[in-house]
Amino acid sequence: MTHWAGQLGLGSIALLLGLVSLSGCGTWWHGDHQSVTIFTTPLDAQVVVDDRVHLLAPGTVSLNRKENHQAVITKDGYESKTMTLTRTWS
Repeated sequence: MTHWAGQLGLGSIALLLGLVSLSGCGTWWHGDHQSVTIFTTPLDAQVVVDDRVHLLAPGTVSLNRKENHQAVITKDGYESKTMTLTRTWS
């Protein structure tokens, strides 16, 4: 009886490890960066992401999945807008 209980314990551990590996985070499945396309209204606004990536919207930028990011959107004749791009679990 003790032998069977020991096998059940090992099976439970194997099942738990299997579920953990299947549920993994987005980094394991998709890498540590993700392409994000930024659209604005009006079009052709300047977008600066994290004070280092400059693009004209619509445009695509590769962002680190492990961090939140800040985008500043500007266009002559319009009020500037600062937005936080918040990471989520996949």
